[in-house]
Amino acid sequence: MQNIVLIFGLLCMQLSIVYLFAQPAALIYWDGGWRKAAIAPLFLTVPAILYGVMGAIYGSNLWPMPVMFVFGLATFYLCVVWLVRRFRG
Repeated sequence: MQNIVLIFGLLCMQLSIVYLFAQPAALIYWDGGWRKAAIAPLFLTVPAILYGVMGAIYGSNLWPMPVMFVFGLATFYLCVVWLVRRFRG
C-alpha cells in the first residue's frame, strides 16, 4: 500500500510539470468546442493556485500539495480530451 501512495505522489509531481506546458498548448492550438473543453481544468487549477499562494503566505510547508494533485488531475483530463479529439477526428 505504501508503494502505491509513493507512486501516486511521484506521478502527480511529474504530471504537474507536464500540465504547465499542456494547458497553454491546448488553449493555443485547439479551437471551437475543444478549446472550451481545454478551459475546464482552469476552474480547478486557478483556485488551487490561489489556495497554495495563501498557504505559502501563512508559512505552511504543505502549500504545494493541493496544487500538485489538482495539476495531476487536470493533466489526466487534458490527455483524455486529447485522445478523444485524436480518435474522433
